[in-house]
Amino acid sequence: MLDLLLLLVSGLGMWASFPPVGLWPLMIPALAVVVFTLDRVAPLRAGTYAWLWSCGFVVPLTMWVRSGGDVDLPTWIALVAVQGLFFAAWAAGLSAIGTWKWARSVWGQALGAALLWVAFEQLRARIPFGGFPWIKAAYPQAASPMVVFAPGGGELLVSLLVVIVAVLLRRAFALREPAAPSHWARLAALLIAVMVAYGPFFIRLPVAQQDGAIAVSTIGDGTKEVALDDGRTLPTGTVTAEQIGFEPLVALAVQESPLLRVIDGQDGVDVDQEQVVQIAQFRAAEFSRSTVVSGKDNKLTVIRPDGSLLGTSQNAELPLRSTRTLASRVGELPDWIVIYGGVGLTVSSLGAHQYGKVLVKTQQSAERRGSAKRDKTR
Repeated sequence: MLDLLLLLVSGLGMWASFPPVGLWPLMIPALAVVVFTLDRVAPLRAGTYAWLWSCGFVVPLTMWVRSGGDVDLPTWIALVAVQGLFFAAWAAGLSAIGTWKWARSVWGQALGAALLWVAFEQLRARIPFGGFPWIKAAYPQAASPMVVFAPGGGELLVSLLVVIVAVLLRRAFALREPAAPSHWARLAALLIAVMVAYGPFFIRLPVAQQDGAIAVSTIGDGTKEVALDDGRTLPTGTVTAEQIGFEPLVALAVQESPLLRVIDGQDGVDVDQEQVVQIAQFRAAEFSRSTVVSGKDNKLTVIRPDGSLLGTSQNAELPLRSTRTLASRVGELPDWIVIYGGVGLTVSSLGAHQYGKVLVKTQQSAERRGSAKRDKTR
């Protein structure tokens, strides 16, 4: 019963980290609670728990998928169920890595859990049928101090750091567990977690003009140009609201453009505008690009290159920047490295865990047989 209550509390925290609530500070504690719940149980139970846990926030955060009427109820249920399988795989791996001695240490567990998280997060953004890249741990950090890491490593690095901090927080409060770290180790874990999560508060991403500034008044229906108040035409990197979650597409769109433009997507899909804006904020900081999101009633959400909102307006001035960030240069190679590494670690850990169970049973059986023989000889 306690486990189910913890899953409920954690799931609510995850949901509230995203729009419409948007309380980003809740994500790390929510993840810390679910890690505490999962790493104390066997892989099968951990996977089951995580699937149920994910439904608590995936369901309300994907309701928009059905809003346009083109997606029927069974398809939406299948989407939620499949997304839950990726969280279940992460949880099973998280439980199983405890088989390895290195993963029982504070930093071993933190790095292992984070690697597994980003591996399955990136994998579900690609499969099945092209993937579903929404509800990533990095997106709520668009409004947090940790957004300063986005230009250096994109959503991969930010999600990785979020989970590392969550595990450090979980281990910092491991007081009465058999493998609880020492007092000083717990204190160090807590201090490092706070430093990573809130230390960048005083760091500001660049917003200075490199190619001048533009006064945006409205966005037309074209796909390559945006009309500006000063009479110029500027080639823009354009993606649809459905595409904003696909990091490689956005990186390609802004490669030669100082402005990112997010337009309405296909008919029949009413994408959650608040989630689109949150992801667009992250992309703006990640690629150091001013961003304009087209909303309803011809209103624009205007985002500066550091991810901060200028608000929803029909008139705004934006700085233009052409610098390519490291996140825009490295491409998908790091994503595939962590996918293969994380899946490989999960499979090997589950195999080692199962082998350990078989070995223990074999030893117990041998001991029982030996004991029976000794009894007969007496």
